[in-house]
Amino acid sequence: MPLRLENLKSTLILTLLLSLSPSALAATIQTPKCEIFGDPDVYGVGIRWSFYLQWGALVIFLLACPRNADICRVATSITTIAVYANTFRNMREGSLVAVEFPLLWYMTSSLSVYNWPVSREGFKKNGGSLAIVLLIWSMYYLASPWVFFKGLEVGREPGCQIKYFLFAPINVYARGFRIFMKVSSVIGAVLFGGIAPIGALYLGGLWIQNWGERDIETYQQDPNPYSAVLGFLQLTTGAITIAFTEMTLKTNNITFPDTKITNSGQLIALLIGIFTFSASLVSAIRALVT
Repeated sequence: MPLRLENLKSTLILTLLLSLSPSALAATIQTPKCEIFGDPDVYGVGIRWSFYLQWGALVIFLLACPRNADICRVATSITTIAVYANTFRNMREGSLVAVEFPLLWYMTSSLSVYNWPVSREGFKKNGGSLAIVLLIWSMYYLASPWVFFKGLEVGREPGCQIKYFLFAPINVYARGFRIFMKVSSVIGAVLFGGIAPIGALYLGGLWIQNWGERDIETYQQDPNPYSAVLGFLQLTTGAITIAFTEMTLKTNNITFPDTKITNSGQLIALLIGIFTFSASLVSAIRALVT
């Protein structure tokens, strides 16, 4: 289903609810004892499980009923925009950027990177949501050079270390790793950060051009080998990403004081994930019995 005006309104309302919901902690804080208190509005348990459930839903959609995969794309965009708003707000408040930035990529990109149509009709029908995805990714890549040249020191206490988990814990401040990330961030910003907005403009234009076309609006992508391959790739990538995310939190002993799953920011995000996953199960069952 194309992203209609009423859907845009709902998307904006849900995004505002997520990004403006009050939290117990407004940033990721590192104490002089190197303790880390995480920001629940960026990677709290409700936020994380929302992305995990949306990943599970996407795998089901791609394998069983790719025609409805755009449901995941819209849901993920809602959650991602809210998380990005909180993250960039935190950067101004002196939050521990070295922790938040890799988790941002794990949750908002790696868990949905293969959610793409496999036909020209699919691109015409879903160009609007695809354009939003590309714009979100370009924001990440364009911000990366600042993060790895300067931002890693923001919020850091003297003598404290941060480790990313990439099959094994890696010290963020290790000289070789930092040089590698600086070079990679510049390349990513120039290439993807510059190209993605152009792609977003093209896809947005393609979507607008075909607005109201009956053949496009009623187009349904049947299960096919290409979508199945994307589903299996997303299954593998997502499982590794979830492990990396949880191990990064565990390795750095990150805790969330005074945060409960019933807090509005956590609960709203979790409900989005639950509804999306439930929709995938219903769609898969219908596809199997019809």
